[in-house]
Amino acid sequence: MKIEIDMTKESGIIELETLVPMFIKGKDPDYGEGIYTFGDKAYLLDNDKLYKFIYERTYDENGMFRVEGRDYVEWYAEFMKLGRNENELVNSYNTFAQLAGITPRSVSDKREIREKEKFKKKSVQYFLDKLNLLGLDKENVIKRLSRGVTTLRSSEGQKKFIQNGRGECFLPGSSIKGAFRNALLWKMLGAKKSLHSAFQDYVTENLSVAEAKDERGQRKFAEKFSKHPNSSGVSLDAITFSRCFPEANDRMTSYGKTYRENYNKHWQDASAIHRDLFRIVNITDAKFVGRANWQNAKVKTYKLNGERFQPRDRTDIELEAVGKGSRARFRITIDKGMAEEFFCGRIPPYLQSVDALLQTVNEFFTAVAAAERGFYKKATQPGCINDVKQWYDELLTSERGDDGEKSMLFRLGWGGGMMSKTQFLYLSEPDRIRVRNLINDRGVTVAPQSRCLLTDEDRAFLPLGWCRLRYLGKNDAETAAVDAVAQKSIPPPRGCVRATIVNDQIKPPQIRIEDGDYKESEIHMSGISNLSALSLQTGSIVFVELITQKGRKGKRQLISALYKDKPFL
Repeated sequence: MKIEIDMTKESGIIELETLVPMFIKGKDPDYGEGIYTFGDKAYLLDNDKLYKFIYERTYDENGMFRVEGRDYVEWYAEFMKLGRNENELVNSYNTFAQLAGITPRSVSDKREIREKEKFKKKSVQYFLDKLNLLGLDKENVIKRLSRGVTTLRSSEGQKKFIQNGRGECFLPGSSIKGAFRNALLWKMLGAKKSLHSAFQDYVTENLSVAEAKDERGQRKFAEKFSKHPNSSGVSLDAITFSRCFPEANDRMTSYGKTYRENYNKHWQDASAIHRDLFRIVNITDAKFVGRANWQNAKVKTYKLNGERFQPRDRTDIELEAVGKGSRARFRITIDKGMAEEFFCGRIPPYLQSVDALLQTVNEFFTAVAAAERGFYKKATQPGCINDVKQWYDELLTSERGDDGEKSMLFRLGWGGGMMSKTQFLYLSEPDRIRVRNLINDRGVTVAPQSRCLLTDEDRAFLPLGWCRLRYLGKNDAETAAVDAVAQKSIPPPRGCVRATIVNDQIKPPQIRIEDGDYKESEIHMSGISNLSALSLQTGSIVFVELITQKGRKGKRQLISALYKDKPFL
């Protein structure tokens, strides 16, 4: 069978290893935006698939309305619009409501406005159900429109780690991609002076607009700071990622002219992320390899007050965290064909390969780590956070991991704060303070002022979320080869030796001893009935206990081998 390889895409397998505990919050039962729920399952909807579905419910193959007057594409555009203030928010809803035959809201009724905000959080599920677009077979339709599924978990008491639809903890590809996206934006702003200047002008202008509002207005403005258009009608998204957006033309000829025109007009209004150039990069969910190290972690918020740190009162939280040394793997795919369109044939160096993208991510998070170390050095009396300060010193002086490979820094989940998740690195100290004060006015104190840290009583000892990335190769065969080398370096448990399965087609399977007095001996391995259940096969490394007995001449003879474990990476 001939295998077709898409030469316009490059793919690679990445391993993430935690350097400190990490926490990614699971979806709560009342979480709604961007998902569709059935019981305790939450399906994460794919924007591209969703729009195509809405389009196909609106138009037939000739581009004519399936039901006269039912323009779901236009209605969804109105439904998803973001208002800059309460009046615009409610007016946007009323436009959609009138089109869809739903009771309008009153702008003067503050309770109804709050209901409107609640309705926005329900978002896509509300839209699809209210207009009965899914038909009778709802769950199967939603499965086809989703990019994944997660389990809803109550956050009462200890905050729980995110789980997929099978109840397994994982690292969402969307979270990894969000961190990569921020690193790429940082690189773009640093590489192109015009973008950097536009970014600075945008922040300065919108800060002035926000500061002219009352306290409540400032806080609401700050919640969607980068989405507010400036005096030229341009948002921060349009200045950066969506500036190069290619209209849906040649790549979508099979859908017809009407589809392309509506795609360009309505979907750009409906969803800013659809215009994001980072659609060039696809990242899968990361699955843990072997035994993840789970632990109950206690965190507390610490603030810099003058020249010393102190814990904030009533900020203690318990987390279900994955501990240091846990590993997970995911796949990155770069669509170079799409990149050619976005950049008019001149793909920037940081998107030309998976390795180049990882180096950009490493550069960004190294800069973040340096900024964090600088923050902790502001205190002349580090006191309760001295261990954290020393940890950052050691992190930045060690370029390589425990296995000698060069470390590519990364940070994910809770604890990253504004330094990791925004472009605060490019703001001056006065502008950082102004942005922070829109949300929580703390005067002239440093911004951000606080950090969420692992704590023991009132003493912090580690930050959260730091890890390193390792590029394993472009395919599963290369990954397996890397694993085989790595497994040989893992010492066997006390009383065991290392062995390799040489024949998995017989029962019990045949193994070859790799260590000790019986090295190179081949023998059957007992103690395991189903190799595939443990992902074992010919070539796999296992740990076995050797069973021997004394022979006639007093020399011990190898009788059998008992399976005990396998090396976990």
